[in-house]
Parts: sequence; structure tokens; C-alpha cells
Amino acid sequence: MDLEQTAIERLKLASDMSLRIYQQPLIVTTSGGKDSSVCVELARRAGIPFEVMHNHTTADAPETVYFVRSEFKRLEAGGGYNVTSIILYIKVDLHLCGL
Repeated sequence: MDLEQTAIERLKLASDMSLRIYQQPLIVTTSGGKDSSVCVELARRAGIPFEVMHNHTTADAPETVYFVRSEFKRLEAGGGYNVTSIILYIKVDLHLCGL
């Protein structure tokens, strides 16, 4: 079995465990980097239900933010993805906001 098939089989196993134990789909987190994009694509190829989550911080480069937003729009539009929800967390530093 090649590396891609091994990864897909492990994602299927993790998805089955998540659905059985937590009654929730697997969460694939993304940083906006190429490794995260590969993980999302592997989940799609595995055909499992999954959620995509990104934690937006003030340390993200503008290009990363633009890419993540465009990827989330693409995922929301469908395109063969079995995504149950897309979560974009925005971390706000209350100290910087004067609160």
C-alpha cells in the first residue's frame, strides 16, 4: 500500500472512531499551509464526513489569510467535499483592543 492509501485508511479509521465515540465528524484543522491543504484533500479522497477548522491569529501573514478565506469559500461551494461545517475562529486580543 502506498503512502496516500495508508493515510486515507488511517483517516477512515479515525473518522469511524470519532463517529462511534463522539457522534461527531472528524475535525481537520488547517493553518493555510500546503501540509494542511494536503490533509483536507486526503479527507476528501477518503470520502469521510469532516469539519474544517482554522484558528485565525494576528500572526498570520495577509497572504495566508486571503488563501484560507478563498479555500473556505471553495469548500462551502461544495466541489465533491463531504464537509459538515467550516469553522473560522478569529482570536481577538482584548488587551490590544483597549479592553
